[in-house]
Amino acid sequence: MQLHKTNVAGPSTRASIVTAEAPPATTVNGGTPQPAAAPQATGSKFVWSKAWYPAVAEEHLDPTKPHQVTLMGRQLVLWRDSKGEWHAQNDACPHRLAALSDGFIDADNDQIVCSYQ
Repeated sequence: MQLHKTNVAGPSTRASIVTAEAPPATTVNGGTPQPAAAPQATGSKFVWSKAWYPAVAEEHLDPTKPHQVTLMGRQLVLWRDSKGEWHAQNDACPHRLAALSDGFIDADNDQIVCSYQ
């Protein structure tokens, strides 16, 4: 799952928004990064999983702990590594299926750890 942080400014507000589920960026004209093409319809159906969706405003996230979010019916955990990059993954430990959002961030190894570990 890819995440992207966007700075948004309005008449009286300024915020950073973390968005998830984006198509990969493409490069054109000498390697300048460009956003990927808009989501394409398959036949007459729009492909919802191929678009960006706001997950949460960054100001609402504590970078020192994991956060549970629901995006399009999927339980996800958002967490930030020691380099300042946000990550999103399924909110379930692969070993015990416990919520990873109940765990903690191991800053020494840049990983999220289940509360049972």
